Amino acid sequence: MSYEWKENYVCTPVFAIFRSERMLDQQTIPSNFAGAGETKLGSLTYYPRTSTDATLLDNQATMVANMFVNYMENLGVFSGLEAEGKTLRDVKNELKAVLKDGDKKLVDFAQALDALVKFIDE
Repeated sequence: MSYEWKENYVCTPVFAIFRSERMLDQQTIPSNFAGAGETKLGSLTYYPRTSTDATLLDNQATMVANMFVNYMENLGVFSGLEAEGKTLRDVKNELKAVLKDGDKKLVDFAQALDALVKFIDE
């Protein structure tokens, strides 16, 4: 069964953080929440299109993962980490790996996040 993109403490902040002009400002995400989950990460503005340099993609994904986790932490919607012994650095690194795959979608990012973080409704 595939992960469901829905209005909850996982998907809604993913949508808001990636789309907000005050946060990650990924302008290619549609304004319609329901359809946004199908947006490919490779279509977002952080993803390099004019270069195939792996270092550039790694740097961009690192920056976006770090900023995303910082914004999530500031929103106060997660209450801890799923796995004991994991750190926010581990979360950032695992999200970075998802961000580097241009064929992944926002829903895939939300699924990875949900597996890593406990949210306040859990």
